[in-house]
Amino acid sequence: MRVYLSGPITGKKNYMKHFAAAENDVKRGGHEVINPAKNAHVMPRTTTHKEYMKVCLAQLDCCDAIVMLNGWKESSGAREEFCYAVDKRIPIFFEEEK
Repeated sequence: MRVYLSGPITGKKNYMKHFAAAENDVKRGGHEVINPAKNAHVMPRTTTHKEYMKVCLAQLDCCDAIVMLNGWKESSGAREEFCYAVDKRIPIFFEEEK
């Protein structure tokens, strides 16, 4: 199963660490992972949030499920991904509180 990770990025200093840990957890379960936190490293600096979200939603569209990481409700992008998953009937899972 291919799994998309969704969580807060903008304004978060340790987002890469949070996403990397979640990616490792999902991979240990035998799944493939799309980690949108890695997008920032390949997108031009001038990429707008709207453009970034187009890329993220296209990636989500290629997945069988989405995992909502802790803090996702405080992220406008993650809330958009959540609504998109609901609309497309993509199964939604939630990271366990640690």
